[in-house]
Amino acid sequence: MTIALGFKSHDGIVLCTDSQITKEGGLKFEGQKIRFILSDRWAVALAFAGSADLMQLVGGRDDM
Repeated sequence: MTIALGFKSHDGIVLCTDSQITKEGGLKFEGQKIRFILSDRWAVALAFAGSADLMQLVGGRDDM
C-alpha cells in the first residue's frame, strides 16, 4: 500500500510518501516515490503508486 500526503504550509506545500516499492513478483526495495519536473518558470511534483518503471516514462527527476 502506498501512502502519499500533501499539506499546504505558510510558505508553500509539503509532499511526502512512504519509500517501499514492490516490483512484479514481490521484490521489495526502498526508493523515491516523488518525481520533479522543473522549468525556468514553474515546477511540478508528482507522487506515484504502482510501477516505478512506468513513472520513468513520465520523466522528471527524483532528486532535488
